[in-house]
Amino acid sequence: MSDIPTSPQSIIVTGDVTMDWHIVTSPVHTENQAVWSPSRWTRACWQRGGAALLADLIEAVTEELSEDAEQYTVLQVAAPRSSVHPNDRRFHHAYALWSPVQQDGESAWRVAEYLGLDRSQKPDVSQDWEYVRNDTTEASIVILDDADLGFRDHPELWPKAIAPEARPSWIVLKQARPIAEGRLWRHLHEHHADRLIVVLPVEDLRRTEVHISRGLSWERTAQDIAWELIHNPQINGLSSCAHVVISFLTAGALLFSKLGQDQVQSVPACYLYFDPHFIEGMFQQQYPGQMIGYTTCLTAGIARHLILAPERPDVRQGIKSGLSAARRLHIGGYAMEADEGAQLSFPTRAIADKLRNKRTTFAEVEVQDPVRFLRLPEGVHGKRTAGRRWTILKDRYQADLDWVAERIVYEGADSVLQDVPQGRFGHLLTVDRQEIESFRSIHALVAEYLSRERRKRPLSIGVFGAPGSGKSFGITQVARSLAPGQIEVLEFNLSQFEAPHEIS
Repeated sequence: MSDIPTSPQSIIVTGDVTMDWHIVTSPVHTENQAVWSPSRWTRACWQRGGAALLADLIEAVTEELSEDAEQYTVLQVAAPRSSVHPNDRRFHHAYALWSPVQQDGESAWRVAEYLGLDRSQKPDVSQDWEYVRNDTTEASIVILDDADLGFRDHPELWPKAIAPEARPSWIVLKQARPIAEGRLWRHLHEHHADRLIVVLPVEDLRRTEVHISRGLSWERTAQDIAWELIHNPQINGLSSCAHVVISFLTAGALLFSKLGQDQVQSVPACYLYFDPHFIEGMFQQQYPGQMIGYTTCLTAGIARHLILAPERPDVRQGIKSGLSAARRLHIGGYAMEADEGAQLSFPTRAIADKLRNKRTTFAEVEVQDPVRFLRLPEGVHGKRTAGRRWTILKDRYQADLDWVAERIVYEGADSVLQDVPQGRFGHLLTVDRQEIESFRSIHALVAEYLSRERRKRPLSIGVFGAPGSGKSFGITQVARSLAPGQIEVLEFNLSQFEAPHEIS
C-alpha cells in the first residue's frame, strides 16, 4: 500500500474548543519559599485546546503526508491563533499547573494539578468563529471533538458533511462523558453508524452505569468492557458503530470492531492492545505527573490511517501508533524552549513524527467472548467449561506450558514472554492470571491502608496454601513494593496455633 493517496481529500476537524492556560513556575530550590524572591518566576502560557489542538495535530500529519504534493485540505473553526485574554468570555478557559519532573537525567514538563475550567459566558447564540470555515458536504473524513461543552447540543455548528444525506468515508467522534448521549450522538448513531469510529477514555466509560474492573488483569478488564458494550442498554448503542476505541491512556487500548478488513462481521471482534509490563495506571507511577492530549494522540493515529487508505484503513496499526505517540508525549512532556520568555506548548511536530513510526512496544490479542463457554451445551469438549478463565498466556502457548516454564529458567521471562502480561511485585514475578489478580487485589488493599492518615490497628491478611508455595514471600513482596523500607511484616503460622485465643 502506498503511503501517499492519489486524490485530494478535504478533512474537517471541529468540536468544542478551549483556551488552555499552562501555569509554569521555576523549579523549587532549598531557599525559603515563604518570602518573595526575585530569582523565582511564574508564567502563564497560552495555547489552543480541544478541537483546535486536535486540528493543529491533524494539519501537521497531513503536511508530512503531502511533502510531495498538495493532497489535503484541513477545514476547521476560526479559533484564535494568537494569545487571547483570560477574561475573554467568548471562550472556555482551562487551567493547569505544570512543573518539571527530573528522571533518568532528563527533565519533562508535566501537569502537577488540574485547576479546572472557566466556562464561557457567551449568550446562547453561536458565534462566527465557531463555524467551520469553507464548510463543505464533500469532506471525505470528519473528526469531531465532543467534550460536552456545548457543541453536541448546537446542530447549527455541525459540519455539512454529517448531514443525513451526506456520505463521508469516515466520521471520528472523540467523545467525553456523558458517553452515548446528547443530540450529536443520536444524530450520528441514526444516520452514520456504519462509518462512525468512537474514541473515548476508559475513565469516562466507567463514570457511566457500567461495571469495569480496574488494575486487576488485562484479561478481566477487556472482557468486562466487551460484556458491557454488548449487553448494557446504557451504552450498547456503541456496538452498532463501525469501530469503538477505548483508551487506557499510555497503558493500552481496546478496539471493538463491527467491520472486518472487507465487510461487516456477523459477530463483532474485540482486540486488546497492551504493554505486557504495565497494567492500567502503572506507567504513570513510574513517570509521575499527568498530561493533556493522550486521547488527541490516539485519535490522530487512527485518523492518519483513515487518510492513507480510506477504503481499507489499518485502524489497528493506527491505534498502536497513537498509543506510542501518547507514551512519547508523557515521557517527553510538553515542549519548553531554553530561551527566556519561552512558552510551554504541545509538541505537535514531535508527535506527528512519532505517528509515522510503525515500531511499537504494544502487544495485540483478540479478546475472547466473555460468554463463549456459557453457550456450550453439556458434553462439548468433554464437559461444561462455564467456569473456565480466558488467559493470554494460554492463547499464546496452547501446546505446552511446561516447555514455556523450562525456557524461562534457561532464557529468562523477558526473553520468552514478550507478549504475555506479567505481574511484578518487588522480586516476585508471576504470569498466571489468577495469581496476578489476587496479588493486585492485595496490592490495592495495602495501598488503601497506607493512604489513611490514621491507622488504629495493623492490616491483617490471611494466606492459605501448601508449605513452600511462596505464600509469605508473595505477600511480603507486594507490601514492600508499595513502600520500600517502611513496612514491618509480622508473620504468624496459624497451623501451629492450638486454640483460638492465640490469634489475639
